[in-house]
Amino acid sequence: MFESWYSCRIGKASLIISFQVKFNDFLTFQIASGYDSENEELNGVAPAAKIVSLIIGDGRLGSMETGTALVRAIIKVMELCDNGCKIDVINMSYGEHAAWSNSGRVGELMAELVNRYGVVWVASAGNHGPALSTIGTPPDISTDSCVAVGAYVSPEMMEAEYALRQKLPANVYTWTSRDPCIDGGSGVTVCAPGAAIASVPEFTLSKAQLMNGTSMSAPHVAGAIALIISGLKQLKIAYTPYSIKRAIWNTSTFLTHVDPFAQGNGLLNVEKCFEHLKTYPRELENKMRFAVSVGSGSKGIHLRNGQLNKAEEFNVTVEPLMFNDRYAGE
Repeated sequence: MFESWYSCRIGKASLIISFQVKFNDFLTFQIASGYDSENEELNGVAPAAKIVSLIIGDGRLGSMETGTALVRAIIKVMELCDNGCKIDVINMSYGEHAAWSNSGRVGELMAELVNRYGVVWVASAGNHGPALSTIGTPPDISTDSCVAVGAYVSPEMMEAEYALRQKLPANVYTWTSRDPCIDGGSGVTVCAPGAAIASVPEFTLSKAQLMNGTSMSAPHVAGAIALIISGLKQLKIAYTPYSIKRAIWNTSTFLTHVDPFAQGNGLLNVEKCFEHLKTYPRELENKMRFAVSVGSGSKGIHLRNGQLNKAEEFNVTVEPLMFNDRYAGE
């Protein structure tokens, strides 16, 4: 069985596909692309989106996904791209720890979707904080292809969603997963609102419900990226997943009072990101990424043995890779 995806069309045909848990479909759809013609406050980040849903979670396994289901889902996205239905963004509010995150068929296919087909892959960082090295898979795969999102809470959210009597300073949630990855790589790219009051299935006998998690922050970023790509298409500005991720990283608002291991490079800043992409549309780096490999394939250096008694040496390889732009910006 496939878990749920959604696809979103905004303005100049920006399409999103999302992997979700059945119950969470309604919330992630609402966050990324909800639309209410009578009340704009109920709209999602990218309103009036068209929705397509598939399933990767197996109800016999408590909604757990299987490797076979994920491979089928990714291959389906590739088929859609090959047949002229360009997918722009994937949201995956789903993941868990993997024993070998730096290898495996699923991670390879995820990287291929980004590196060959030009799909921006957004993933929730995980809800296993506050300990360090609690990043889930994805985004912890063999390459740093994913845009990984941590969970942020603003003073306004605290007041509206948790009925606090006074506003406290903005922060990340205690449970949002922290960097680094087990192999020393960087996991979190940015943080975004990690809670929402959104639509839920009718069997709950409720119109809406408050839910928390990086499963809520990831579709927030996916919807924002859909808006950015839609604007780039209208202006006929070329882009790649590399330029999108790099712009998000370079323009996010770093929160000086917040745990740096939980926020990535800071809070998502959509306006600055879009302006950055408009300002630097022809840079060579837009079609390039740098693959960093340490030792036998690690993405970074992580010294976990306590106090060091002697210097250690590591072989670091940096390889520039050009994007296959067959599908980018179509």
